[in-house]
Amino acid sequence: MMKLLNLLGLLAAVAWLARHTDWEPALTSIGLFASLIALEVFDKKKNSKEILNDLRYRLNEMGTFAYQAHQDLVKMGRKLPG
Repeated sequence: MMKLLNLLGLLAAVAWLARHTDWEPALTSIGLFASLIALEVFDKKKNSKEILNDLRYRLNEMGTFAYQAHQDLVKMGRKLPG
């Protein structure tokens, strides 16, 4: 869906550039073309569910690490700053 909307926007920006050769349509066309390439690259790497699962896993690991560090400090009798 994102690729389709991006492609439609790119086509509109190119049509705008053909009618009015100015910096705004040129910049819009370049930006939409770059984002279309980025969508293609990232889509081939992973789908959104895999990216979200990786993010959840990493956040869970960070939370577990922070909790363990807190427990270690408590065992040593130190207080956390703040």
